Amino acid sequence: MRPQRSYYEILGLPRTASTAQIKKRYRELARKYHPDVAGNIPAGAKTFVEITEAYKTLTDPGKRRSYDAALIDTTRTVRPGSYRVQPGAQTRPRQAPTSQVRKLVSDAEFAVIRRRLNQAAELCKEAIKLDPKCAPAHAILGDIYRLRRLYDHAINEYNYAIQFDPSDRESQAKLEKLLARSRPITYSWETPEGKLSNEAIILNIIGWGMAFFLLFLIYIYPGRPISGLAGLRIPFLEHWTWNLIGLMFGDGVLIGFLLGANGLADHPDDELIFEPIGRGWSIIPTGILLLVFPPFFFIGAAAVYLLIGFAQGSISKSVLRVFAATMTIVLIAALMYPLDRMSVVLFGGNVVFVGALAGWYLGAILRPER
Repeated sequence: MRPQRSYYEILGLPRTASTAQIKKRYRELARKYHPDVAGNIPAGAKTFVEITEAYKTLTDPGKRRSYDAALIDTTRTVRPGSYRVQPGAQTRPRQAPTSQVRKLVSDAEFAVIRRRLNQAAELCKEAIKLDPKCAPAHAILGDIYRLRRLYDHAINEYNYAIQFDPSDRESQAKLEKLLARSRPITYSWETPEGKLSNEAIILNIIGWGMAFFLLFLIYIYPGRPISGLAGLRIPFLEHWTWNLIGLMFGDGVLIGFLLGANGLADHPDDELIFEPIGRGWSIIPTGILLLVFPPFFFIGAAAVYLLIGFAQGSISKSVLRVFAATMTIVLIAALMYPLDRMSVVLFGGNVVFVGALAGWYLGAILRPER
């Protein structure tokens, strides 16, 4: 009887293979043994399942360490499909309540629509714990990873969705589209767990550093007062300069972008237009006030938002964070501006909040929660 092959033998790689080599080899084998193209290859479907299991184990650092340790133990026979990452871990229920799994999947679908990808991923994982063969949960996870540009993880989840539900043509189409990529995008703002990737951390350091540098430029290059404002004799604004306006607006855009991209502020459409209030909706859409009035008087618009929002329980934590960021920029800019600090305190938010709102939308676009 032929001994069972190890995961490395299934992929045709040495045990010293890097994660990049494993991913590259998996793509090659997946294109060859996928059920849609392996019709004439004997045992193609079985091989496809084996390489998927091998890929999922060897690309996970923790699982791979446990697997390698198991291979060294000559008293154990490690077979694809029978390997357990944590032999002493709690076993999953043999049969999950169908209604509970369906509800988790339904809630996950709604969370995706609401752009709550972290919440949707957790719901899908909970459904899979109850029913490991829950094809819809794997398909939704595939969509989440695809939106986060984690294409290798998306391919893996789509494979499971198709394996457990061969009639899922939509997942098949998405899988084929990903496999057809000659140069897949490897950058992502997030890891599969929803945490910041190393690249995102570096960009954050650069971004926050640039934000403080822009404010410091207000002190170094305050500029000359705008002649038009002086001629119009607009109270409190006659000492403003284009340098001040441009730097405050640019800093607002940058800070708003970082808040949105990092998930510190949820999608602005959800927070400003579709405002939840308990299980219903806001009687007065207070977020609309922040889309119309801040360019004229930010402090007044923010005060009205807080009063109405507090009365009807629709205050958004995301909006409060943007408020806090806006006022922080305004106060620092006022300290840096040598010509008229009080006018910056009173009216600087008009400029900064508009920039922060624009950056917030840009950050929400980069953070693909849709």
